Amino acid sequence: MYRRLFFVLPDETHAMQVVHDIEASGVDHNHIHVVPGHRVTLAQLHLATPRQQRDAAGRIGKMIWITNLVIFFIALIGLIQALARNSVLWTAVALLVVTATIVAGVLFASRVPGTHLGDLRSALSHGDIVLMVDVPKARVHEIEEVAERHHPEVTAGGVGWIIGVLGV
Repeated sequence: MYRRLFFVLPDETHAMQVVHDIEASGVDHNHIHVVPGHRVTLAQLHLATPRQQRDAAGRIGKMIWITNLVIFFIALIGLIQALARNSVLWTAVALLVVTATIVAGVLFASRVPGTHLGDLRSALSHGDIVLMVDVPKARVHEIEEVAERHHPEVTAGGVGWIIGVLGV
């Protein structure tokens, strides 16, 4: 799974400089996407796809989280019912599902980066440009340094996750 780095930039000139430096570090231009802010037109940068601009990854993350919660509460109700009926088998099954959803929730909350484009809507509404760079997990710190070292105007927007095969 790749990580999506978000950078906020004030204008297209600065964004082009940062994109050039990131490409020089070995990131393919197909993994760099730009979302223009309110009333900003971009002429020379690779725009994010409509799917990326709709923040599909954020919606998928929310759906996973809500699904996990629903399964947890259904299993919890099943556990209460199984205890009330003195069913050892169903108590064990329900307890196993409750435990699995708790573990999955903890892992999701603690290990999956949580920044998505929706978190940067304020910057976009002020006319800033959001640069999204998709890199393997091992290159996150390297690319952040490339963007921030020579460009003090860059504001790191955070790190999220993407599923490359889905194009989100």
